Amino acid sequence: MLHFNLWLVLFLVAIAAAWFGTSKYRKTYDNQGEQMGGPYIIKFLNLDKQPDILTNQKIAETIQLLHKDSKGYRVYSKVNDEKLKKLIINELGLQENQVSVIYTKLFIPAFF
Repeated sequence: MLHFNLWLVLFLVAIAAAWFGTSKYRKTYDNQGEQMGGPYIIKFLNLDKQPDILTNQKIAETIQLLHKDSKGYRVYSKVNDEKLKKLIINELGLQENQVSVIYTKLFIPAFF
C-alpha cells in the first residue's frame, strides 16, 4: 500500500510540475478576453531563403525563440498572431501570403 501511495504522489507531482512549467507558454488574454499572446509557429512561404527574424531588432524584442529549423520557427510572443504577422510583414518587406503565424499547443509536433 505504501508503494502505491508513493507512485501516486510522484505522479501528481509530475503533473503539477508539467502544468506550472508550461504555464508560461499558454495563450494569454487581456481583461476583455482578447488574445494577447502565446506559442506560435512562423513559416515563410514562396521565398528562396527563410529570413532570419532574430536579426531584426523589433521582431526579436517581441518573441522568445523556442525552436528553429529549416521549416520555420517555434516562438512564444506576448503579442497576438495577427499583430506578430503584421510586424514581420512590415519589418521584412514581405507580402501577406508569404508569412504564416499559427497558434500551436507547445507539446504537439510543430511540423508534420
